[in-house]
Amino acid sequence: MKKSLPLVTIIIPVYNVEKYIEECINSILEQTYSNIEIIAIDDGSTDNSLKILKQYSSDKLYIYKHDKNKGQAAARNLGIEVSNGEYILFVDSDDLIRKDAVEILIMEMQKNDVSLIRFNAISFHDKTNVEFIENAYNSSNYLSEEITYKENNMKDFYLSYTASPVLYIIKRKIISQNEIQFFEGIIHEDELFTSTLYLHISSAKYINKSMYKRRYRENSTMMDKSKKQIRKSFDSYIKIIKEYQEILENKIVDSSKKNFIKYRINSIMYSLYSFSIDGDYKSEELSNIKRKKWYYSQVGKTYFRMLKLLLLIKNKFQKKISK
Repeated sequence: MKKSLPLVTIIIPVYNVEKYIEECINSILEQTYSNIEIIAIDDGSTDNSLKILKQYSSDKLYIYKHDKNKGQAAARNLGIEVSNGEYILFVDSDDLIRKDAVEILIMEMQKNDVSLIRFNAISFHDKTNVEFIENAYNSSNYLSEEITYKENNMKDFYLSYTASPVLYIIKRKIISQNEIQFFEGIIHEDELFTSTLYLHISSAKYINKSMYKRRYRENSTMMDKSKKQIRKSFDSYIKIIKEYQEILENKIVDSSKKNFIKYRINSIMYSLYSFSIDGDYKSEELSNIKRKKWYYSQVGKTYFRMLKLLLLIKNKFQKKISK
């Protein structure tokens, strides 16, 4: 008897994207893989986003609604809560996925039986449609398609870390069994979600293909450079480091996982020094969280850079000898 196709849940937080939501939904409904459910969470939109969603008659699309805007983290958490799929994909409501993305990812998941698969994204400008590749969304310099990342080499996967959850297909049971959620009330909530996910996976694969199309638009949260948004970004990262401190001190024993959290602390710390906010406030907040540990210092930054450089060299060498 032919084995039935596993159900894939695609979670889309929706907020004031009336110009883009139809294109996003269509890119999913047109997938070559049929067994999907689309969980769209309208997060208190004040435009026609919800109205557009309700115009669809597809039995694959399920619409949920927040009465007021609670943020992307809360919307994604609701999506996880009501999901039924064996696997989960996250898609942002102004972005797209390639037509065969789910089919390719499920084929690889079933062949390799790993906790998650990482893939690439290609970016494009909203006004011009011109596509371009960003290093942050292409991991081919650090990861290899030929390798299954497990306990012996998971540290390599940790070093190639990227926070964006739209770059992964994940076994839902990894999220549900470990009660992993997005941290609500902050921005950069992806950072904590994905790093916590990394701490609970036992295996991973990488596909060197751009499955996801990421839109750059002028009025998106990511492009907002106002003083208020910069301050909120800074404060959010402070909260994230405090969460990492809690994880490091109380929740993990494994040395490679500890080093991964130290790496994330170091990476965020050095980004905070460049924030253009009140100098006294910045100094006070940083001094409150900084510890006399090597991974808070320039020594830590140099150490992690060296590890990433060695991984880069190793990956290039492996690709050369496999040709």
